[in-house]
Amino acid sequence: VDPLLAVGPVFARHLGHRLYRGEYYYMQSDAHVTYANNWDVDIISQQEATKNEMAVLSTYLSNVEGALDEKGDSIKKGRPIMCDTG
Repeated sequence: VDPLLAVGPVFARHLGHRLYRGEYYYMQSDAHVTYANNWDVDIISQQEATKNEMAVLSTYLSNVEGALDEKGDSIKKGRPIMCDTG
């Protein structure tokens, strides 16, 4: 989209959502996201592990620096913790 015609990320997500045509999996992310190798296999296995086809997976993305090896494989096994409720 031409920057002069852009009206913000919420509208852009709305346009993306309008492309949905009943696909089994649906995902939106920001343009600046860097994906690790096999990210799709990983996220599908996480979704299936919920045993709930209506489950929503959400995350706060971590910094890519130090997260991937030279081949693009993830070297981190955890996710950022936003708050500690325990």
